[in-house]
Amino acid sequence: MSDLLLIKFLGAVAFLLLGIRLSGMGFESALGEKIRVAFKKLSNRMLPAYLAGFFATVSLQSSGATVALLLSLSATNPISLPASLAIILGADLGATVIIQLISFKIASISLLIISVGAFIYLFARNLRRKAIGQGILGFGFILFAILIVTDLSASVGQIPGLPMILEGLDKAPLISFAGGLICALVFQSSTAVLALIIGFSSQNLVSIDSSIPAILGANLGATVIAFLSAFGGKERGARIAWGHLFFKFMGVIIFFPLIGYLPSFLERISFDPAHMVANMHTVFNLAISCIFLPFTGVVSKQLNIRLPDKENRDEFRLKYLDKSYSVSSSLGAAQVSREIMRMADVVRGMLADVETVIKTGNIDIIDDISNRDDIVDYLDREIKKFLSEHSQFDAGQEGGKRNVEFISVINYLEIAGDIIDKGISEQLSNKILNNFSFSVEGEREILMYHGKIVEMFDESLVSFMRVDRELANRVLNRKKVLGNLEKELKNAHIRRLNKGMKESLETSSIHLDILSSMRRIVSVCAGIAHCVVDFEE
Repeated sequence: MSDLLLIKFLGAVAFLLLGIRLSGMGFESALGEKIRVAFKKLSNRMLPAYLAGFFATVSLQSSGATVALLLSLSATNPISLPASLAIILGADLGATVIIQLISFKIASISLLIISVGAFIYLFARNLRRKAIGQGILGFGFILFAILIVTDLSASVGQIPGLPMILEGLDKAPLISFAGGLICALVFQSSTAVLALIIGFSSQNLVSIDSSIPAILGANLGATVIAFLSAFGGKERGARIAWGHLFFKFMGVIIFFPLIGYLPSFLERISFDPAHMVANMHTVFNLAISCIFLPFTGVVSKQLNIRLPDKENRDEFRLKYLDKSYSVSSSLGAAQVSREIMRMADVVRGMLADVETVIKTGNIDIIDDISNRDDIVDYLDREIKKFLSEHSQFDAGQEGGKRNVEFISVINYLEIAGDIIDKGISEQLSNKILNNFSFSVEGEREILMYHGKIVEMFDESLVSFMRVDRELANRVLNRKKVLGNLEKELKNAHIRRLNKGMKESLETSSIHLDILSSMRRIVSVCAGIAHCVVDFEE
């Protein structure tokens, strides 16, 4: 009797996994290219990226398929890491929709759905319709597997000793959690595990108390899909996979202490065991989205630092500073200056690449600029930490004044990096993704203004390195000149708007925002020059 039940159960699991695979492959084949194109149009806007991940997963009926599509794009860097993490969060919530459908006991019409799917798959001549038929057929297999599991549950409860073991899981949440985690790792799908839990819950074979830890485990275990998809690829794919794991792991840390209170909360929504399982799955992923979506940028920065590209790994360290040096020594001060100039070189490279992006529209460079801003943030933090730990001067002493100058210049360089990354680059990204073009005159004016700012930036750094007060004063004089030039360029743009030039109308806000961001870099250069003048005085 038990052997026959085991065979039937394994058959049901096989049907379930086959259905998930067929459904994901079918809908991905039919809709994957459109979703891929939609993903490419995303920039750093978190909410659109999150919604794109949600609707993509609802369409594909598989968060694994959405993750695979996302990672397939990671090699060419069309989507920023924060947006990629937002898509992942949306995909996790989208995956709860199919579980909600299953919980409404529609398994009884599984054979009808299989028939419809098979008919479309066998007789459709259009490849896209055939793929949709395959997706429907796979969904029917999932429901049919749930029907088998539900029917088996009544007989499984008659196996001697098994009901007692299952009841004992109520008091062993860690075992339930481990069971859900292991099953999700083996099946490479949280949907399969949740579907089985719903089948058992429908016959009251397992309680909601033991189901909740298993649901948490299944959610954590399903992150293996991202790691398998990213295996052998670039570091960017690994960052997405680790970000996914981080969100789920922190969600488990938050929810696990609350498992004793969650059943009563779920009962307020529905008393049906199947709905309670589905609702728990939804609440968990919705909570993760609400908590972590605003912080995808912060998480991305940490991932970029801890998992840098191979060519950038050497950048996330201090090259010239040694703990044996004191800032009070001339050698120590010289080493600090070299490290600051290294930071300035990174910012200078970011600024120079803006010209290339304007001329070529290469969005990959924008992503590289963002990665280099993470290096700037790292150096900002680590150089300041070194100064605070190794300085032996009071602010009133000459060495202390030099220390203040160091910190001020570091601050200005970090601000410049943020302006380029979050100001200029983001506006250029919007322009590229929307297929906008600057007018010929407008682009020429922006490039001319950009060139003058690069010159001013270089002069401010030379004045800092040489402690050259005369050169610093020349930089300060440039500030007023470039400020007036910015006003002239904005007026020229407005005149083109009045003439009704199409390109000027399309890119008006982008054009003006870029000029304003560049004007802020002028202020940064002046700030560095002020540091030199104040130190000399």
